Amino acid sequence: MSQVNVEILKTIIALAHVDGAVDEREARLIDFLIDSYGLSPEEEQSVRSQSGTSLDLDRLAAVVTEPKDRARAYEVACLLAGMDDDESSSESALLEKLRPTLDLKAADAWTIEARAKKILAAFKARQAEEAK
Repeated sequence: MSQVNVEILKTIIALAHVDGAVDEREARLIDFLIDSYGLSPEEEQSVRSQSGTSLDLDRLAAVVTEPKDRARAYEVACLLAGMDDDESSSESALLEKLRPTLDLKAADAWTIEARAKKILAAFKARQAEEAK
């Protein structure tokens, strides 16, 4: 497991907590991502310890340096922010801070946000179908 993935996961956990409440859907996404990243027990503990703490943007920028990783970090953050159907002002503010931290150009950020919205729409449509 790379430190990049650990920092990305810490970012989404901080984002989930920034509005004061972690929605069940946000928690499921976090658990899914932690499982899919194949963390060691020590890495999982490090990631989960982020719960309730603020995000270290300087550390994120220092560790997540590759453009593809920065885009992935922002996309996952956008997915999490939209997961509970209520992107709070605090979540929006944190996404605003992430853009320059991750050195994303406005057009790139817009493209990533649009892709995340499409993924969320497809995910929610699938959930609705499965609920029938």
